[in-house]
Amino acid sequence: DGKTLDMEELLGIVGRINSGEKISYEELEFMPVDADISGADLEKMTFRDGLGYATTENPYTYGYEAENRSTNFYKIASKIDDIVVMPGESFDFNTVVGYMSSYEYVYAKENCYNSNDILGGGISQAASTIYLAAIRSGLEITSQTNNEYLPYYGVKGFDAYVNPNAGVTLTFKNNTAYPIQTRVYYDGYSFVTTVMGTDDGSVSGSEAISEYAAYEWNYGYALYKYNIKRMYEYDTVDMGTVVYKGAEGYNDTQESAKPEVSETPVIPESAIPTDGSENPGGAGQNSTATIK
Repeated sequence: DGKTLDMEELLGIVGRINSGEKISYEELEFMPVDADISGADLEKMTFRDGLGYATTENPYTYGYEAENRSTNFYKIASKIDDIVVMPGESFDFNTVVGYMSSYEYVYAKENCYNSNDILGGGISQAASTIYLAAIRSGLEITSQTNNEYLPYYGVKGFDAYVNPNAGVTLTFKNNTAYPIQTRVYYDGYSFVTTVMGTDDGSVSGSEAISEYAAYEWNYGYALYKYNIKRMYEYDTVDMGTVVYKGAEGYNDTQESAKPEVSETPVIPESAIPTDGSENPGGAGQNSTATIK
């Protein structure tokens, strides 16, 4: 509950001043006003619903590549988990993750096609997973860049290349009427993201649709083209064509070249926190649900 002024009386005083009357003092009485929603009810509604969910698997299953990528996934997940974004405010991946230093991260392959190890390898896969969850939540994407090379993970065309040390980031805006919260964890196999919020029907979630379009050979590289769309309940928005580089011998070529249309995911119960205090699934625990 709160208090308000009699606006008719207040505007009358302002009108008298504007007409030239000299008023040095005027007393107005505050009147009580009932709140539209109680604090207890608001607390029950906050982070009540899973708005969007996404997961991508570590493309390496053994060896130092798998171990190093996992090390970076655990570190990134610990920073991004439990971030609250208020209505109208934005989430900035680089601001949350911070500068990539050798004190926190290890060298790993960023994109499996690229044989060079980089500091914090796997960070773009983590960002891509969060990006896909934001898409499915119906959030407003304000900054996103695709990878140069065809990624081994996620829905083609809906990846997010990030580089905190070079200023390339992923940002999205909370365009819902309630706070949202990122729930992120890595279980040793999959990087999992759920966006929690309040589904009051004012913002429509969307699904990421990727359709293989063409293959070309150009100056030593295979070029793979994907037409991408955001499919809402009553509308589909064309987002254009994404082109990736590949090469002969790229062992994901045949699989990646197949048409890929993602179905609307159902958020598994394991991805939705029940008490708001722990990570869904928890780091180190296996998640039985995998949606790509």
